[in-house]
Amino acid sequence: GRVLSRRPFPWPVFQNANPLARQGYFVAPRKDTTWAFALAFGDAFFVFDGLKVRQFVGRMAEAIPLPDVIVSSQGFNSAEKLGRVTAAARSIAIDDRYLSILFSGSDTSVSSRVIDRFALKTGAYVDSYLLPAKARYVAQVGPQLLVLTSGAILSVKSRNTTRSGNY
Repeated sequence: GRVLSRRPFPWPVFQNANPLARQGYFVAPRKDTTWAFALAFGDAFFVFDGLKVRQFVGRMAEAIPLPDVIVSSQGFNSAEKLGRVTAAARSIAIDDRYLSILFSGSDTSVSSRVIDRFALKTGAYVDSYLLPAKARYVAQVGPQLLVLTSGAILSVKSRNTTRSGNY
């Protein structure tokens, strides 16, 4: 198909970041025009209504800076690679009220075992789930949040655990 429109990121810090550093995941439900994008290597997420961006930059529960991009050149060849990175979002899911982010983060004891939920309307942190095993993907299917681990598919029920408490 042909491109219908092209818009830059509406936030200068992300618009000016190297495309390698602003990789991420997006999700859109089938029944709505609301969709979201979460950074794989930074602590931000964004919510859109069609092509209109909501006026907040959502922040994940753990602060993670965008990674540096290292550029090396030899003759006519040039290569770019990410410097030291801390993974943030691993997978995301959305329903009519929440954005759920499977989070990696710097704490290896809970890396890829925490799902943080954020209010879709405001970007505010709501609660977290601690999974019994590392997960790979999350998906919202009707009222259920499904989680794919290496050995099972889990259906997650809210426990209203917050990040400030112990897991």
